[in-house]
Amino acid sequence: MRRIPTPARTTSRRASFRIVRTTDRHADSVARVIRRAHDVADDELCLSCPTPAMVRRQIRRFPEGQFVAVRGHGDDERVLGVAMLMRTDRPPSAKPKPWLRMIGGLGLRNHVPDGRWLYGVEIAVDPDAQGQGVGSALYRRRLELVRELGLEGMYAGGMLKGYRRFRSRMSPREYAERVRSGEIEDPTVTMQLRRGFRAAGVIEDYEDDEEAGNCAMLIVWRPQPDGSVVRRRIVGDGSERRVASRRPSTSAADVPGAATPASPAPAPAAPPTAPAASTVGRAASKRATAVPKARSEPGSAS
Repeated sequence: MRRIPTPARTTSRRASFRIVRTTDRHADSVARVIRRAHDVADDELCLSCPTPAMVRRQIRRFPEGQFVAVRGHGDDERVLGVAMLMRTDRPPSAKPKPWLRMIGGLGLRNHVPDGRWLYGVEIAVDPDAQGQGVGSALYRRRLELVRELGLEGMYAGGMLKGYRRFRSRMSPREYAERVRSGEIEDPTVTMQLRRGFRAAGVIEDYEDDEEAGNCAMLIVWRPQPDGSVVRRRIVGDGSERRVASRRPSTSAADVPGAATPASPAPAPAAPPTAPAASTVGRAASKRATAVPKARSEPGSAS
């Protein structure tokens, strides 16, 4: 059973980093970071961990949708986190598929070059870099790509990693509903919902992940017409409050990690009208199994 590594917090100051598009020179580091983020040893069999060759294949298929967070330059450059995306014409309202079937394997065979939706394949942060805003910056960059490409939105499966604590008391579906309502906080999905993502249902048998009951929450994000980001907050009585905050449009390839706070202060509460959703991916399950996660995309994004 895969363990979620405890984030290392060696400093209270956010160190600087950049979000750049993944290139072939990053392939080895990307493969290594994903294994480290999901606590899989280098010599351990992992059918849901991409090899460097698979990473290069992803880059060839959809270079605009592959990102890394890096620190340093040249020979001193270090990959801190990674985000992988593909395009699809399959809307989130269609019948959900297990993660590997959805993406068509780790080489992203199911990528549709002119697809109207982004699908969150993977997001992972090196344990030594967690707690520094790396995951938040990668999340923001993915949502910016939706706007840059003029797409309908983005969706993914967020693994219900906290279900292991409740499995003797309720079904995965009941747990998911309580997470959606704010009654229970899930370490992966609650974070995604607070970023503005909308819970759109439960995906059973999404990935072989015992901790999550093999289930993921389908999470969907659509851009707001005014470019704002809608964050979801659960208040004391379990009801939702949505707060809109404006973010400047960023189309540059590099996004400084320390130049701006990872989470800008929210603006005054907006009227509870149409909630904009935000998405993210899956929480990786132990890769030694035949099928993985968001990989919900994983869930460690800090």
